[in-house]
Amino acid sequence: MTYRHTNLINITNHHLSFDVAQYALFDPERLKRTDRSESNTTTENRWQVLGKVGKIILAVYEDKGQVKRLISAWFAEKQERRIYNGYYEEGYENWYHDS
Repeated sequence: MTYRHTNLINITNHHLSFDVAQYALFDPERLKRTDRSESNTTTENRWQVLGKVGKIILAVYEDKGQVKRLISAWFAEKQERRIYNGYYEEGYENWYHDS
């Protein structure tokens, strides 16, 4: 699947383009953790990042050294926004600052 095709699917499903979501990876206050989702059935080095681009975004990407390939991104849900804003709830222990 091409980047363009994956981007169009993400826009359709999450109303968020990779062109915008990529900035979450550069938020100086971003939080990061390994991708433990059920959809991660590969051996890729996948990560989840919470970053702010106007709104808080959760992005899933593969880290290939200098290149980071976005897999999916969406606007953060309430619990994820609370974690980003410092209101630590259950599950926070896996997130860490990556700046």
